[in-house]
Amino acid sequence: MKTVTKTEAQDMLDAGRISSSYFKKKYTILMPKEAAQNWLDALRSGEYIQSAMVLHNPTTGGFCCLGVEQYCNNDGYVENNYKSDKDKNGNFLGYPTIGYQQERGYLFVDADNCKTGNPALRKGRTANLNDSTYEVKKKVNQYATKKVKLHTNDFAKMADYLEEVMLVY
Repeated sequence: MKTVTKTEAQDMLDAGRISSSYFKKKYTILMPKEAAQNWLDALRSGEYIQSAMVLHNPTTGGFCCLGVEQYCNNDGYVENNYKSDKDKNGNFLGYPTIGYQQERGYLFVDADNCKTGNPALRKGRTANLNDSTYEVKKKVNQYATKKVKLHTNDFAKMADYLEEVMLVY
């Protein structure tokens, strides 16, 4: 996490891009310091169930890392669930909207430095890293095992990835 001045932050928010000097160093998220710290602390708290492909799943109580940001910085409200924000092919996007980001003084950019709800990280795109899973066999009882999906990148690891690319003001 790197601190920038409020003037620098406002210039980037107005331009809708991370300044090239920071973008070259792989910074892709700009947000107020308190909101960023709340988000990282929430991800590291162990209090949230991790899910995939949705900001928040009210049925399972699970969140993606971007949904945790909304929950902890938006009074427990997550702006969309599985039925909203689809691309031209009808695929669910499940990312915070640009409007949500603008209202809060956030800027997330992709690998081309364009506004997005799914910011680029040094290891890949946020949602892809959050949603990546693998299967392991777990013992159900003394006679049986069951295949269970685990997240490749748990929330604590996601917090580390996010913190590397954050500019705060």
